[in-house]
Amino acid sequence: GTLSVGITDKFSFQPSLLYSQKGMESTGSQTDRSDPHYATIIKASATIKLNYFELPFNFVYAIGGAEGFQLFAGPYVAVGVGGSGSYKVNLNSNNPQFAQFNGDYPGSLTVEFADKQNDNSTVNNNSSTPTIIVTTRRFDAGFNAGIGYRVGPFQAQLGYGLGLVNSVPKDSDGNDTGSKSYHRVLQLSANYFLGGK
Repeated sequence: GTLSVGITDKFSFQPSLLYSQKGMESTGSQTDRSDPHYATIIKASATIKLNYFELPFNFVYAIGGAEGFQLFAGPYVAVGVGGSGSYKVNLNSNNPQFAQFNGDYPGSLTVEFADKQNDNSTVNNNSSTPTIIVTTRRFDAGFNAGIGYRVGPFQAQLGYGLGLVNSVPKDSDGNDTGSKSYHRVLQLSANYFLGGK
């Protein structure tokens, strides 16, 4: 939902309430060559989707007047309301001690919002595909900017969101991990304004 408040013929203020989904894909690998005759390669990948209620506060400049091309920019704040994810670990070894374990090991990720990371000690990980808890900060804030086009009550905008809040929480002991992760989002939105041009 978006409200458009005209300031002048060319300037307007457009606060919105959005449900947005942000996330990431992460991959990594490690090779163990502690025995020079063998190699054990472990590859891991994870996909995480985070759901937010977001409040952008955009100021819009219409280049040709009330209609036509637009430029917009403004801050946003967001609060996390849920999420999910999955992971896969692949083991490939020519070492006879580990070769029997070669293959893919998929599992699920549970998302929680907190200021400290979960050490996963409370999760029942006795199954062959344990669930892992991913902890991220609940609140996000940043800056949006982009271009748009408006014809009558119809408006479409393409923007880029630059998150300024580090989403990596402190470790389970409350210490700063030194890790940084920020939301970077390309977004497309379309609006139909009721009761106005």
